[in-house]
Amino acid sequence: MRHWYLSSIATGLVAGALIALGPAAEAATLSVSINDISGAPNARVWPIDITNSNAFALTGAEITAFSLTQESGPAGTPVIDTSLPIMLGTIPANSDVTFDVTIDFTGLSDSSLFDANATLIGAGFTGSLSFTDVPVFSVCDNPSCLSLPGTASLSLSSTPLPPSSMLFGAALLILGMMRRQLSAS
Repeated sequence: MRHWYLSSIATGLVAGALIALGPAAEAATLSVSINDISGAPNARVWPIDITNSNAFALTGAEITAFSLTQESGPAGTPVIDTSLPIMLGTIPANSDVTFDVTIDFTGLSDSSLFDANATLIGAGFTGSLSFTDVPVFSVCDNPSCLSLPGTASLSLSSTPLPPSSMLFGAALLILGMMRRQLSAS
């Protein structure tokens, strides 16, 4: 009888662990661009578009870091006025989302170029977005070239567990123990 009791506990623990592991992650693809930079020098708005080209949604997406590194032009220190994190929510499958970053470039030359880097995180993924040689004031005079492509990388981990799946594993363990109690009576 004692062996059966230990077997029930082991079964409950294994079932709970298997549920907790969840499904394996899929490979992911993103693309990014900065479109139609606008605004005064003290409040330049960079609309950044993230396209999720995957067959699955990216949930709980947020930008947790954003930085600029000056690559050319007279030295200056821009100030990122947008508060972090930037909550993006769910980026549906085969869809995109745009968020704005407002930057104060007061005192900088229009010949200055910056590299921009951002960190993207969410439920079961982390990623990075990067842009090279982004101009301070204008991308170009022709509206057809007001888009700067960037690069994006995304790493997916196993799908995070909802608390209910852990509770289910615990329930299996308890049911096994109750069954043992009933059969002993």
